[in-house]
Amino acid sequence: MNNFRVISKKFFNQYRNGVNFTDNLTEFTDRLQGNVGEKLKLVEEIEVSTIVNEQRAIEMTYVDNSTSASLISDLLDFELEGLFNGANLSIDFNGSTFTATVENITGSSKQELVLDSATNTNLKLDGILENQCYEDIVIKVTDAPTYLTYKYGINDNTRTTPNYISPLDTNEQAYYLNGISGVLGSMDWVGSEIGSSLGSVQVKFDTTVDLYKHQFTIEHEFILPYYTQEQNNNIIELKNPSNLQSSNSLKYGNGFFFGVGKNDTTLVFEDTGKIGNVGYFGENFSGKVADYELIDYVVNNPSKTGKIEATEVNTVTFSIQSNTPTGFLGGEKIIVNTSKLATQQDYSRQKESFEDVWLFESLEQTEGDPIVNGTIITGLLVNFDAISGYLDVQMSIQYTADQQLKIKDTDQSLFYVTIATENLADPDLQNRSNVTLPSEVVTVDEQVNGLVTN
Repeated sequence: MNNFRVISKKFFNQYRNGVNFTDNLTEFTDRLQGNVGEKLKLVEEIEVSTIVNEQRAIEMTYVDNSTSASLISDLLDFELEGLFNGANLSIDFNGSTFTATVENITGSSKQELVLDSATNTNLKLDGILENQCYEDIVIKVTDAPTYLTYKYGINDNTRTTPNYISPLDTNEQAYYLNGISGVLGSMDWVGSEIGSSLGSVQVKFDTTVDLYKHQFTIEHEFILPYYTQEQNNNIIELKNPSNLQSSNSLKYGNGFFFGVGKNDTTLVFEDTGKIGNVGYFGENFSGKVADYELIDYVVNNPSKTGKIEATEVNTVTFSIQSNTPTGFLGGEKIIVNTSKLATQQDYSRQKESFEDVWLFESLEQTEGDPIVNGTIITGLLVNFDAISGYLDVQMSIQYTADQQLKIKDTDQSLFYVTIATENLADPDLQNRSNVTLPSEVVTVDEQVNGLVTN
């Protein structure tokens, strides 16, 4: 039968572990924890193996086919057990261990395993007798899988069956790689509608233990889904959607579909996931009100619209207020995130990347450090005001000509800030939150639509 063992499962967050998830690697959780809109990374080490009759309790009848050997058991379906044509095996019998190759799996219920001529010779040398039944034949697959389809889903904590459907449309959130090696290899999204992919997945082969236990590492970077069109009022009014109301929250489930060749799956494991702890905007994980507020939000642009103008350079200022006992002391890190609130027509079944569809960008800055620049967000600067106790933030928002073409005068913009100051080294207790600026409909100057004017 096929066996699956989780060696370790670690969820990292961008705020503490950095943009490349290389900082503070001793800080992680073993289940999904965070807030919508955050970037997280799962690093999961697993072990897969296939062994038949491990308990030495199933009888197999030996048949000498002259140039091959057959092992027959009415209690086994050798394909369901994880064997396949061409598989390389290690067989334990009568105190000996020798290699073997599967030539065929046949019979009305796949109960007959046909092995190569060399195996037939070895079995006879070890004293096996024609048409006799044996309980001590143990079969192990020594081939390490080389193909993987990986699927994941962010689901309600109450869900007990696998679900990998994207929250954005009907696509499964699935990635594949044919040709797994000893270095991390990037997996491809299944299908062409990559707009449903909220991240990236890599896989590598680590080692084989005891001839047949194969170990792999999966690394999955992803954004916790933060919006679908029916949640528009939730964003505007900052009211939790139903799946995040009260004690409701979300967990991470995944499925591994391994094989020895593309579309030849021989080993499957699905995990619906441990109970997760995910909060909405304005929360510190599930149910706890955030310790921070964004205030004094001002937008300046040449058209003096008082809100984001898609065709111009917008200077944005706001302050962050801390409601913690100690307040801000200086040196705090923030992550500023921006996104268009795309409509279902914009985001469903799209062949452009998630970042391109949603005009999504995330940029880190630490209080007191020099200005940092992204693509949409530039000139990001954070300063501590010792008199007010606030962190004062300034930045510019500017869209390229191509991005402007994706913005309508009915679209809303979203800005939210990730921040934490308490229990930073404790992933379970830190007061990490995503707090938002007011979500507003952008303006679009039709006279210069598609042009960068400043």
